[in-house]
This record gives sequence, C-alpha cells and structure tokens, in this order.
Amino acid sequence: MVEDKLRNHFDYSLGKVEVVIYSVLALLLSVTVLAAIASAGKLLWDALRHWAIATQNAAGFERIVGCVDAGGDLAHGSHLDSFACSRH
Repeated sequence: MVEDKLRNHFDYSLGKVEVVIYSVLALLLSVTVLAAIASAGKLLWDALRHWAIATQNAAGFERIVGCVDAGGDLAHGSHLDSFACSRH
C-alpha cells in the first residue's frame, strides 16, 4: 500500500517534470523560429534595397557606356558625339 502510494506520487512528479521540460523546449523552439524568420526578413529587405541601388547604378552605367560609344564601335575607334552625350 505504501509502495503503491509512493509509486503514484513518483509517477505524478515525473509527469509534471516532463511537462515542464517539454514546455521549456517548445518555448525555446518558438523563439528560435521567430529569430530565424526575423533574420530572413532582414536579409530579404537588405537584398531588395541593394537590388534597387544596383538597378540605378546599372542604368547610370548604361548611360555612360552609351555616351562613350555614341559615334561608333569601340573596336574600330572611338568617335565621341557631343550631341549624343548631352541628350542623356
């Protein structure tokens, strides 16, 4: 009788400890998931911001290259046409 009472008490205590451990693990996993989502969102935001800057730089580069090669093919000599460069 005493042995059964002790066993029930021990089982009940172990059950509570198990619930506490799983709850802590669930909380840690949730925090980790939220941190990963926040980190991925920041990386996406930075990539989109840099992509917009790179697009602007590419457009400016195309204008410069078009201005240098305004009068002819660079392989056959450069003919700078001041009118072609000024219209950009």
